[in-house]
Amino acid sequence: LPIERFSSIKLLYYMYSSGEISIDEFNLIKPLLEQRNRIAHGLMTPVVLEDFKNALIMTRSLISQWQTSTQNVKA
Repeated sequence: LPIERFSSIKLLYYMYSSGEISIDEFNLIKPLLEQRNRIAHGLMTPVVLEDFKNALIMTRSLISQWQTSTQNVKA
């Protein structure tokens, strides 16, 4: 699938439905994506840095897991 052409929200739903992220991860990312959209469209909105820090930690963890599983498939 050409996921690079997916909108951010469609990619998020795709990743959840294909089992790449858990419901907890989905529930962490979705509000941040909505907040990102409000900011991108010029709306003044408060930013909770702790939420973004948690998302960054989760993203790094997922990338690490995906790299490990890719390496295991190649071996």
